[in-house]
Amino acid sequence: MAVAVHNDQAESLIVGMMLGSAVGDAVGLYTEGLSADEARTYYPDGEFHLDSTGQNLTDYNPDDHRSSFDDASWTDDTDMALCMLLTFLHTGGIDHVVVATRFRDRPLQTLASDSSLAETNTYLVPNLK
Repeated sequence: MAVAVHNDQAESLIVGMMLGSAVGDAVGLYTEGLSADEARTYYPDGEFHLDSTGQNLTDYNPDDHRSSFDDASWTDDTDMALCMLLTFLHTGGIDHVVVATRFRDRPLQTLASDSSLAETNTYLVPNLK
């Protein structure tokens, strides 16, 4: 049985870690899989804007990889980190079977903009047997 820990500093560190990871993942998606030359060609100023209002958002290069993502999205890297965090919060530890089951069996629960849990339609590991 998991025991709730109410430690403001720990909570702040975890939120900061996940937020930094998700923002880094979202920015990294712009150039993921591109060579340095390709990245400079598609994004010559080297700046990426993730404006939540969508008014100053850097558009993705519309290639096969990025065209499957909504603007300002994070990737399965953040989905998996959230899955592990949710497993830890629900079980008090990281059990590889529980984590793998979360990856395999259901749409991932992620944090919505209002910090509530929201289901995405992202399946992390399709056809895992």
